[in-house]
Amino acid sequence: MLTELTVSTLVSAMIIAGLWLLRGMILTPVAGGKNQNVTVELRVKGSSPELENTVSGLLWLSDNGTLRADIVIIDEGMDEETRQEAGLLAKTDERVSFREWGRMIDT
Repeated sequence: MLTELTVSTLVSAMIIAGLWLLRGMILTPVAGGKNQNVTVELRVKGSSPELENTVSGLLWLSDNGTLRADIVIIDEGMDEETRQEAGLLAKTDERVSFREWGRMIDT
């Protein structure tokens, strides 16, 4: 029984390691080359309670090296609560900026 448990654990670990390596091949890092800058634009209209989660996910990708990009949140008619959240996100991290369609918003 102990042998079966050990073999099962080793096989599971090998499968997980294989999937992790496959993930590494699928999620290749995206970064600008020489004289290039990558920017992600988030165009937001109305209420967007998931804005913080979206920005956090993009920053996570940036932190682990998968996506090296600046994030621009663009106000295309946000409600007031979402606008305040976007401003706070821009103040919290220098990689995030906030602008209305056509102009930068001072944060």
